[in-house]
This record gives sequence, C-alpha cells and structure tokens, in this order.
Amino acid sequence: MKHLYCFCLMALICCYSFSITAAESFAFVPSGNRLTVYMNDDEKKAPESALQMFCDDYMSVFGITPSLTDTAKNADVLIGTLGHVGCEQWIKSLSIVTEGLKGEWEAFRIQVVKRGDRNLLVVLGSDERGTAYAILELSRMIGVSPEFVGRGYAKQKGTDL
Repeated sequence: MKHLYCFCLMALICCYSFSITAAESFAFVPSGNRLTVYMNDDEKKAPESALQMFCDDYMSVFGITPSLTDTAKNADVLIGTLGHVGCEQWIKSLSIVTEGLKGEWEAFRIQVVKRGDRNLLVVLGSDERGTAYAILELSRMIGVSPEFVGRGYAKQKGTDL
C-alpha cells in the first residue's frame, strides 16, 4: 500500500510539473522560416560553446542551421544570463519572473513567453554554466541525447517538433 501511495504521489507531481497548455507551445521549426536565436554579446565562453553545439545538433536533426541574430526584437529564442545588461533589458520588457534563479549556482529556466501574436522561447541561466546547461537542454529537447555525443551515433533527422 505504501508503494502504491508513493507511485500515485509521484504520478501527480509529474503530471503537474510537466503540464503544458496550448498557449505555452513552441515550434523549434517555425513554419516557413528559420529559427532565429539571440544571445547577448557579453556572454562568456561556456554559453557560446553550448550555443555552437546546439546549432550543430539542430543542423543534424532538421537539416538547416538556426539563424543567429544580433537583436532580440525578432528572435524566436532569447538566451541570456542574469545580471548581464542586455539580458536584463528584455527580462524587464517581457515581464519574466526570475525568482528562484537569482543567487543560485548553475540553475536555469526555459519558458515560453507570449510577445504579440507569437511565442518566444526564453532561456535564462543564473550564471554562465547555468546558461550553458540550459542551451544543452535545448539539444535534448530536439532529440539529441548527451549519451550519443562523441560516440559516433548518428542523430535522427526530424521535420517538426
């Protein structure tokens, strides 16, 4: 009975934690367009390396590379680290809640935010490693397992997620 209770409790927690509404959907392959990604110019080496790995993974899964842009205005994905000036500007303009990230080590948050009639994917790290981990999580979300990286396994091609 104790095991059944634990199982039911865990199932409820998982359902609550991973529930996504239609308003929170995000297409990694926008219809008819390339995915555009914005990351602050003042990011450090770890997030830059992680972004390059994500772009490589994206290319191997979808057959096109995401477009890196130097402005957050028209980007589909916004990537930043708390405390960086450029990041703080769009956090404020999009009213993104940063509680639970400030002061943490290697923490990150990935969330969908509505801007006008489109959904944006916001990737925030509490520090540079948190931002890098968040970017690598994007690779996992498109189907690239960290177990396959560097082991010679072919990544599966996809068309839409």
